[in-house]
Amino acid sequence: MKRLAEATCPVDRITPGDGAHYFYGYYDNRAFDPSGHFHLCHKATFYDRIPQAGEPCSLGIIDLAKRSFELFAQTTACNFQQGAMLEYLSNNTDNQVIYNTECDGAYCCVVHNLATGQKNIVSKAMMCAACSSTMICQTAWSCCHPTCSRKTSTVCTRLI
Repeated sequence: MKRLAEATCPVDRITPGDGAHYFYGYYDNRAFDPSGHFHLCHKATFYDRIPQAGEPCSLGIIDLAKRSFELFAQTTACNFQQGAMLEYLSNNTDNQVIYNTECDGAYCCVVHNLATGQKNIVSKAMMCAACSSTMICQTAWSCCHPTCSRKTSTVCTRLI
């Protein structure tokens, strides 16, 4: 087999080396804060199986200068493909993030201001946030397990 090219690139670990499994989640969500100094992530104690219903996953930020993890929430609405749909809301300077969790036995999403700690619960789980962060698309999931076949419905909700 003919080799087309050989290249190397530096790899720089940003997570602590504490034995936990860190991951981000969905590929096109905003992971960096507006300053570029912090990266959102999920933290789990395992990586080699599907999360069980009700099993918590930690949500936090990685300080890129210190290589440290700072917890800001726990969620049970998480899987390894999409995470909790965690992302920074764009066009804001007060470091608001949005993610899915469970509220009173049903899936919902939270708009969480990391600067003040204020959390606003929005009914139904979130599928995606508009680039302007003024609207989100939500789904009425009754299950987030990969083998679930329950029907869902989708709506768009204005945040502002």
